[in-house]
Amino acid sequence: MEGIKKLLKEKILSQYDIIRLANMGNQKAKEELEERLKDTTNKDKSKNKKSKSSTNHRNEALSKDSR
Repeated sequence: MEGIKKLLKEKILSQYDIIRLANMGNQKAKEELEERLKDTTNKDKSKNKKSKSSTNHRNEALSKDSR
C-alpha cells in the first residue's frame, strides 16, 4: 500500500514542486524529500558496489590472460 502511495506522489508532484512546498514549510513535502534522498543514496551505493565488483572481476581476468 505504501508503495502505491509513493508512486502516486511521484506521478503527481515533480521534484521541483516538492522542493517548492518544502521551502514553504510543508512538513509532508520535507519528509518526501528526505525519503527520496535516502532512496537515491541507496541506489547509488548499490550501483557503486556492482560497478566495483565487475571492474575487479574484469581486471582479474585480464591479469590472468596476460600471464
